[in-house]
Amino acid sequence: MLDKKGDETTTTVFFTAAGLLLAAVLGLAFVAFAKDAIDINFLQKNYLARDIGLLIDTIYGAPGDVVYVYDLTTLKSTQIIGNPELPKIKIMDGVVEVAYPGGSPARFRYAEDENFVNPKYESDAAPARLAFIKIGNNFVIAGEENGKFRRDDGREEIRIIGE
Repeated sequence: MLDKKGDETTTTVFFTAAGLLLAAVLGLAFVAFAKDAIDINFLQKNYLARDIGLLIDTIYGAPGDVVYVYDLTTLKSTQIIGNPELPKIKIMDGVVEVAYPGGSPARFRYAEDENFVNPKYESDAAPARLAFIKIGNNFVIAGEENGKFRRDDGREEIRIIGE
């Protein structure tokens, strides 16, 4: 009879230890996720990706021609975002991707419009400003690097009058 009680106690201790171990692992995972979610760069990347994606959706739906210059230098203040560097931005295949150096990117999907050639932008350098230009059915995104707006292929300089 004593052996049966001992066996039952061993089983209870085993399941209690397994439950505590599982709770500890889940607790650590939650703390790591919460740290990333609270990180100001994480919030800033998500904000920028969503803002640019919604801007592209808005420009698709705007009547007539549109030229909009999106200034990223206002985000450069270390008091606001905690990171003095500008983010790298990649816009391609219906997805906006924003990343700070050394970090994982934040992504936001925008609605693609079959009436337009889908815009794309990718550059090795972080742009100071982005120009979103829709004329007729043409939609171009250009990044400002060294004071000049260029498309992602670098071959065409775009001049915006009225700046």
